[in-house]
Amino acid sequence: MFQSQVITRTRPFLRHEVSESPGPHQACTEIGQNGKQVSVRGTNETFGFHASYPDSAPLSSIWKSHVHPLLETTLRGQNTALVSYGAASAGKSFVLDGEPQQPGLVPLSLEAFSRYMESQPEGTVTMTVSAFLVQADESVVDIMQRDPVKRGHLKGRVLTDPAMLRRGVLVDGIDAIQVTSREEAMQLLRSAQEQNSWSNAHRVVLATIEHWAPPSAPEHRSGEPLLSGTMLMTETATPAPGSNPDWIGALQGVMCALEARQPRVEYSRSKITQLLKETWSGVMPTTFI
Repeated sequence: MFQSQVITRTRPFLRHEVSESPGPHQACTEIGQNGKQVSVRGTNETFGFHASYPDSAPLSSIWKSHVHPLLETTLRGQNTALVSYGAASAGKSFVLDGEPQQPGLVPLSLEAFSRYMESQPEGTVTMTVSAFLVQADESVVDIMQRDPVKRGHLKGRVLTDPAMLRRGVLVDGIDAIQVTSREEAMQLLRSAQEQNSWSNAHRVVLATIEHWAPPSAPEHRSGEPLLSGTMLMTETATPAPGSNPDWIGALQGVMCALEARQPRVEYSRSKITQLLKETWSGVMPTTFI
């Protein structure tokens, strides 16, 4: 069974960092020989992780080692999560989206799900996708909605029932879109990426796979899948100065309670803490990067 893990990838220098300061340039962190420790240069601070990667590591390699096992778990009917977490300009979007020459962890996952769907007998596997933003004011924006009028700023509540998540439903008012091919899935993802105004917002992409009995089988008439699972992929920022104070308090409160191993953790104060409840609590198999 897949165990949740925390991994890191060193962010490369940004163009303005290179142009505004003379070289040679050196990262402020160093990865240990075992590939599981990161040290801060010039200090005695060392942090342990399940795995650590330099900025030169291909995203496809990270996906194969740490995200593909999540995909296999999802196909067995269990909800899973991929959480890209860090401060502003930490490389969260790049890790998830990648670039044309190097697809990120989200397109690699959607393509793998699509290939699996296409490899199964017709009508026995379906795939739905959805994507939305949770803004600092707690409103929700559907970035995969084709109709700009309906895209809006919704006040939909988070649905915390794991059974609903297995069907790809997480927030009221966000519709999952059924796709029938790799091309359609990637086109929807590109459309969502074009709505790239998610600074100071949390982005969530859901991919749901449902297994159905063959159309000729009696079980098919029930209208219910034999098996279903959802992978939640999200880009979550650390609280930044000037962010919504209620949102900062909710996020920091959860982190402090988990660190102190308190018996009760208050997840209900914000949508993002509700969305990530099962990842932070260890219920949902998760890769944090």
